[in-house]
Amino acid sequence: MSAEKVQQVRHEDNLKMEGQMDVKRSAAVVKKGERAAIVKHSDNLKMEGSFAGLQSETSATQKVMKGERASVKRHEDNLKMEGKMELVSETNKATQAINRVNFSK
Repeated sequence: MSAEKVQQVRHEDNLKMEGQMDVKRSAAVVKKGERAAIVKHSDNLKMEGSFAGLQSETSATQKVMKGERASVKRHEDNLKMEGKMELVSETNKATQAINRVNFSK
């Protein structure tokens, strides 16, 4: 059994071009854009009145000092090893087994 390909059905559209189309393409000239004028607004914050404790007066009486750091606290470890531990690793066992093999045969 072989499959047959279905024929494509194209329906006629109802969009028709009406009237005369005048398409004129001309080379557009690109001009440099104009920038807007810069406007600098006045500041609405005003310094009024006298200031108590000017910078020069306070700097003479106050000195900047480095802060003291807190000491580092090392807490005691509460984890303890219990039971018998085999400290021979698997890689050591593999190395010993390889060393026992005689490769000179």
